[in-house]
Amino acid sequence: MNFQMRNKFPSEPVDSYERDRIKSIQARQGSGGGDLSFDEPIHPPRSNFQIFPENIGTDTDIYIPFPGDYHLRLDNKVLPLYVSSPTGTRRSGQTLQFSTYSPGSNLFSLLYPPALSESSSNGMNFQTFLQKLNSCTQQKLPQILNTLGSPFDLDGKPQLNIVVTNFQGSIGARTLGMFSAIDRFEKDGDEPLIDSNYGEYVYLAPSSNPSTSCATMIHETQHQISYDRKVLAEIPASKRNDMRQKSKYDLLPEELGLDEGYSHIFEELSGESQRVSEHIYNFFIRSNLSSFSLETSFSDYIGNSRSRGLNTLFLYYVIKRAGGRLDYSDSVTIQTLTQLITNPKIGFPNIADHFGVTEQELMEGFFRGLLYSLFDSSAAANFLPALETSTNIDGQQVSRGFKILDRNSSTEDLPYAPPSVHPFQFTLNPLGPSDNFSVPAQGLVFYRYIVPSTISSDAEVEFNMGGREISAYVVRVR
Repeated sequence: MNFQMRNKFPSEPVDSYERDRIKSIQARQGSGGGDLSFDEPIHPPRSNFQIFPENIGTDTDIYIPFPGDYHLRLDNKVLPLYVSSPTGTRRSGQTLQFSTYSPGSNLFSLLYPPALSESSSNGMNFQTFLQKLNSCTQQKLPQILNTLGSPFDLDGKPQLNIVVTNFQGSIGARTLGMFSAIDRFEKDGDEPLIDSNYGEYVYLAPSSNPSTSCATMIHETQHQISYDRKVLAEIPASKRNDMRQKSKYDLLPEELGLDEGYSHIFEELSGESQRVSEHIYNFFIRSNLSSFSLETSFSDYIGNSRSRGLNTLFLYYVIKRAGGRLDYSDSVTIQTLTQLITNPKIGFPNIADHFGVTEQELMEGFFRGLLYSLFDSSAAANFLPALETSTNIDGQQVSRGFKILDRNSSTEDLPYAPPSVHPFQFTLNPLGPSDNFSVPAQGLVFYRYIVPSTISSDAEVEFNMGGREISAYVVRVR
């Protein structure tokens, strides 16, 4: 929505010392390597998401991905993303045959197209990649399955199918993994779902870093288990194969932004290589007009990253509020995440109910904690779990969590990079006399207000939002 703000008494400007420090930090930030540096996408991300018959189940069900977003590239041919069905045949005809690699495990199978078996990436042989991924998966997969429970067995095979194959997502080469909810259904009413593998499947892009792929596998597995707990568990067992039952029972999966946040938390808890802190950093340095709603920026990698970072930051707050740490050995953290993810309720109401507060109180606590942290480093310690480190399968140190530095800390040696941020990197402009801005769904706009010294004692600051609904939180930090 477009909003217009009118204010009779604009903020006093920040003092010259602070203004100079802010300018200095933000000027050095761009050259200091702190901005996100994802690889360039193979193709430009789509700026507009369109609805096609391929990606809708009913008039209220929109599924991402759909074949236009995710596809296989084998021998330079573009093919739909599917693997052999349990019966070994495709209803629509052609079947893609995948090789299996799963030594020593009855929990999962690694599937890959034979064309990849002779490939290499950055000097790593694909078979070596599979061996390391297999070893890591055997260590890490039982953790999340023991915590959240296994997904429903739909295809009569006890293993989780991890498909390692080349594909592109809506944000190109940056898409490292995928879970498709279509795979959890066999038909839509009387029509077979020709794009469904109908089973327990997650998809990984081949990588030069098996540790990253292992963390991504945990990320995607959370999506699958969450979907089963929020949707499939609420459908009678005899009808679970029919996607149309989802609408009949008015069932919704977890909100997209929060679902990504939960997956990023488990990605970190795996102790393997991941870049979660970069999303949070991207939110901090571009906080204004960020949004909890990932749907508003799914195909825009910067907006997508900010939304993921904001939702993950919020879940850090949830974990800290519960008294937990970002560590698998912490029972409070694991119990909190288990209760939130396995509960059929979704969204912020689910989290508010967990703490016995209203949504208003929950969000007020988050914003108060966030803004206090930008002015007082001791408040930051009460807002976010402490940074944790561990060693991944390659013997490298991996960090979990994020740190807000003291606003008075020296700026000479700042890394301008995650997993830490200086408060002056946060977008917090002084409140002016007027402004026009467009806010996405669940979007955020931050302003700072320093009370002028020349106004009367009964003066008021007025906002005109044209009668449209907006939640305002006023946090006094000094």
